[in-house]
Amino acid sequence: MGKLILIPTPIGNVGDMTVRGVESLFLCDVVLCEDTRDGQRLFDTYKEYAPSSFGDNTPLLLSYNDHNRDERIPQALAFLMQDKIVGLVTDRGTPVVSDPGYKLVKAVIDQQGVNNKIVIDALPGATALIPALQLSGFPPTSFYFAGFISKKTQARKTTLLEFPKTTVILYESPYRLISLLSDINKTLGDIPVSISREITKTYEETVRGKATECIAHFEEKTPKGEFVVVIDNRLNS
Repeated sequence: MGKLILIPTPIGNVGDMTVRGVESLFLCDVVLCEDTRDGQRLFDTYKEYAPSSFGDNTPLLLSYNDHNRDERIPQALAFLMQDKIVGLVTDRGTPVVSDPGYKLVKAVIDQQGVNNKIVIDALPGATALIPALQLSGFPPTSFYFAGFISKKTQARKTTLLEFPKTTVILYESPYRLISLLSDINKTLGDIPVSISREITKTYEETVRGKATECIAHFEEKTPKGEFVVVIDNRLNS
């Protein structure tokens, strides 16, 4: 029976890889990764923790990204139909969340309707959005994850206005952080914002305050790293 395993990898701290995740990596026949060089580093990092029964097994590493997914998906399905174990990893964090992995998962689900010899395992593991939500202090009982939104100002403003009245979580690059905060202030008002960067890494930091206060902070201190922006959108104007 073929199996697709969705394997989360650390978002920064290498100690955040789970035991089950390491075992699954070395159990695979094929691993799809955004960049095979990063995939090889993953195996080099964790090979000393691999169960001895797996020996020195390193699966076939194939790139899987937005540019080649239409080519790779049929190849992955072919491996699965041959009863192979195929792993899917992203550069950092949990596959399918803000990466092209969902296209593969959907294709496998469609194939399951034709042939029930394929199973999918989704392993729990590292992701940036939940720690950022925890660190924000905003209500977690209901939240909306939007991932990366448009780079274009007008489209971004339209998206912001469509957000539900709840806690909202966004991903953003350091190059667009200030412009995003400016658009939040212009469209939603000077609402509470929590900004976490470099989660689990050496220079992890969370900045909290009104949108204008956060803008002032990052105008003085140049944004660096990977950012998760959490906004309290319950009372926007």
